[in-house]
Order: sequence, then C-alpha cells, then structure tokens
Amino acid sequence: MQTLNVANENSTNTLRKDTVEPQQSVSSTQGTDRKTVEVDVSAVFRHFYENTEDFERKTETQIPEDVANMLAPQAELPEFEESARLKFALKAYDNEELSTRLAARFAGMSREEFIYTMGKYGLSPIRLTAEELRKDIESVRKASHQTNKDKS
Repeated sequence: MQTLNVANENSTNTLRKDTVEPQQSVSSTQGTDRKTVEVDVSAVFRHFYENTEDFERKTETQIPEDVANMLAPQAELPEFEESARLKFALKAYDNEELSTRLAARFAGMSREEFIYTMGKYGLSPIRLTAEELRKDIESVRKASHQTNKDKS
C-alpha cells in the first residue's frame, strides 16, 4: 500500500493513494529540492466526510460558503448532460440550424415535448415573418371565398 504525505507548516497528514477516487489524478513531480503533489481536494474531502454539514458536525468548524460550494459534489453527469443537450438543441433550433424534429431527437424527447418546452423558453415553432403570415392569411381568405362561391 502506497501512502501520500501532504504537509503544511501546521500539520502532516498521511493518505493512502487508494483513498482518492479512481478517476481522480494524483501525481507528483520532482523540483530542484521540493516535491510538488497534486491532489483533488474535493475527492479526498468526500472520502472522509459525507458532506460539509458532516464535516462541520464532526470538527465543530464552520466552512465558509464559497469553500463549501467547491467541496460539494457537482451535479450528476446524466442530469448535466440532459440539460446541456436540451439547451444546445434549443439554441440550434433558434439559430435555424436544426428543425424541431432534429432538435427534439438531439434533446432526447418527442417533437411534441420539444415544442412544449420551446414555449417555456420563449421560442415558437412557427417561423413566419409578418409579411409571410399576411400572405398566408390572404391566401386562406381567397380560398375560402372561392369555396363559398362554388357552393352557391
């Protein structure tokens, strides 16, 4: 079992290398007369404490809010990925790079769900200029008027 010594002027702590989560990196480099060690402090903290409240309860020490935010586990990747994919799809649709069908597919939802979600973000699935809308309304009126004449 390998150990990693982390020292500062007030204390020295010994941590086993296997206490750091596997995906976290622990590396060291030799300087001229000094050894530099990189440790994911958040991963080490989460190994010893469930959360900041657990730390504060066990040590009777209050952690400043900005430090607590850095030590808190980040959002789960699937939640982040889902949110990022939706935001990308909305932006790509808004920039006219994707249709509602393709944007919905990218966001991992049905087209109907995507169109509903678009409304929550202030986007519309209808892309007509005022002039195009006026022409469409006029065409419908003419067609309706022609149909009424044919019935008479």
